[in-house]
Parts: sequence; C-alpha cells; structure tokens
Amino acid sequence: MLTMYDGSLVGLLSFIALGVIGGGITEELFNRGYFINVLKDTFKNPKTGLWFSAILSILLFSLGHMPSSALDWFDILVPTIMYTLLFISTKRLTATIIAHGIYNMAAIILTYYIYFK
Repeated sequence: MLTMYDGSLVGLLSFIALGVIGGGITEELFNRGYFINVLKDTFKNPKTGLWFSAILSILLFSLGHMPSSALDWFDILVPTIMYTLLFISTKRLTATIIAHGIYNMAAIILTYYIYFK
C-alpha cells in the first residue's frame, strides 16, 4: 500500500481516511460487532461462547492481515487482543472503533514521517 502513496498531503489525508474508515469502522463492525455477537450465542454457556468467539475472532482477524513474521504477528495480535478485551469489557463497539481508528491513524502518520519527511 505504501507504494501507492506519493508523499503528498492529499495522499496522507486519503490514507488516514481509509485507515479510519476501512480499519476502524469496517473491520470492527465485522470482527467484533457481528462475528463475536453472532457466534457467542451458538453456545449454551454464554461465557464459553463469548470467549470462544473472542479467540476465534482474534485469530481470523490476525490471519486476515497476513502476518509473515513473528514481528508481524506481534504487531497484529497485541492491538487485536486489546480491541477484543475493550469490546468485552465495555460492550460498546464505539470504543473499539475509536481505538482501532486512532491506532491506524498513528501508524499512517508515523510511516509518513519515517519515509517521506
């Protein structure tokens, strides 16, 4: 994705919007909002269903980001586990959407300053 970026301010703002909307909103709606809520109800024991669906969601979300090294796995798993625990503790998807959006925005801005400034 970085190869598509030209280093301009408009490009930076576009990538931030894509990171917040694509990651912060879309991924959270599916992974925590839909996936955990639907899967947890398939178990007789609600607590078992919640934790099983949370772990499966973490694994599927991480695999969807195609980690290729141990560092990639760490970089993906840590925030993913934090988003999932945040969702479970608050029962609010808005908290995970905001956290994920801020994380993506920070990563994009950091990448911009490392590679283009």
